[in-house]
Amino acid sequence: MILDDEAGIPISEFNVYKGMRATTEGWGQLRWFRGELAAGTWTLNVRDDTAANGGTLNAWSLIICEDPPPPACTGTTTTVYFDDFETTGGGFTHSGVADEWELGTPTGAPISTANSGVRAWETDLDNSYEISSSQNLFSPPMSLAPYGGRPSRSNGQ
Repeated sequence: MILDDEAGIPISEFNVYKGMRATTEGWGQLRWFRGELAAGTWTLNVRDDTAANGGTLNAWSLIICEDPPPPACTGTTTTVYFDDFETTGGGFTHSGVADEWELGTPTGAPISTANSGVRAWETDLDNSYEISSSQNLFSPPMSLAPYGGRPSRSNGQ
């Protein structure tokens, strides 16, 4: 059996799986791993939770598929928003429990410089990071309606 989030048959529909391609359900969505690094130790756990039957695991494999790179922009590009935060906070706001978002000059690892200029939004500029914090940084609203196309990836830091 092959587990595939894109398959049309839920794994719970059948008791015999040989040669089938089934989708995971509920707690086992494979898409939860998208964007995560595959490096590390992986373990397969097999559990039989029904009495009076049995099963055999003949072989198994783990196939890692990398997402394709985003398409390159062709034609004219338009910068919809840019701010290096040197003169203002760019309309960004922040909130949260033990909020540590600050606008200033980064000085400590892992981020010790701004992407451009000297100021940036960063958490914990005063080196007293709050344990169990929940922090949010919000950009100002940006309407892409006049531009029609889809946004590409950000080059910010």
